[in-house]
Amino acid sequence: MFRPLSRSEKIVAIVRKYPKTTIIVGNLVIVGGLWRYLSRQKYPAPWLDRRVLESKKTKKEVLGTDLKAESLGNEVWDVIVVGSGSSGLVTANLLSRAGLKVLVLERHYIAGK
Repeated sequence: MFRPLSRSEKIVAIVRKYPKTTIIVGNLVIVGGLWRYLSRQKYPAPWLDRRVLESKKTKKEVLGTDLKAESLGNEVWDVIVVGSGSSGLVTANLLSRAGLKVLVLERHYIAGK
């Protein structure tokens, strides 16, 4: 007697019949899922972030230029922390909680690297 195939058995049968096609389709599904995840992040990577900052530039434009004092505006900082490693971030956090105005500078676009 013939019984109907379950969903997982159908998928296995398709993979066995068309192995190369299923690999391509699987990769497309993964890439699509990653794109959907990355495009919906609150703070996406700079090459995906199209928000315009107060300086009228995007993050990508700011990161692509060398830091100049004029780009910071007329801000006065109490403390400038160079490097956003774990120690730099903890120090900046504690100083800002103490009421000081803190600027953290990092050459990489991801803090903590």
